[in-house]
Amino acid sequence: VEGLETVESLREDIRQNLEKAAENQFKQDVFQSGLEEMTENVEEMLYPPAVVAQEVTRMVEDMKGRVTRSGMDWEMWLASNERTEEDLQDDYEEAAVDQVGRSLVMQQFVQLEQLKVSSEEFDAEIDKRVGEYDDNPEMQQMMKQFWVQSGGEMIAQELIYDKVYDRLLAIYAGEAPD
Repeated sequence: VEGLETVESLREDIRQNLEKAAENQFKQDVFQSGLEEMTENVEEMLYPPAVVAQEVTRMVEDMKGRVTRSGMDWEMWLASNERTEEDLQDDYEEAAVDQVGRSLVMQQFVQLEQLKVSSEEFDAEIDKRVGEYDDNPEMQQMMKQFWVQSGGEMIAQELIYDKVYDRLLAIYAGEAPD
């Protein structure tokens, strides 16, 4: 394996990867349970039906992308599963309603808690990601351009999720200032 010269370095790399995976799973669990708890406490949620329809369409398109990336023809996949796109839309309706609800709750939480990503935090995250290519200046420049132009929204969303996680953890631990 490139970059792993000894058994010890391989073990250390595996240990670090396992720790990171466990940390990410814990973070995801806290995030999901917090979001579910907040969603359960909402008495009434109002949103236009078009938002749910848009989410259903996104879910179907996501499935279509996964199927075609796996090498299957979309129409053949539908036929082999005895489904139509309309069937999938019906199947995804409830999940789409749940997703829209969770998104609205999270947006409200972010707004109420006044969670924001500063330009300094954003730039630092881009620098961190670009720094992974420190041995290749050309790749660094390419990746910086990608993250600024195309991946910026994804980075901002990840940073907000991190802030939501940190805030939820502080709330659960009883350490969150009011």
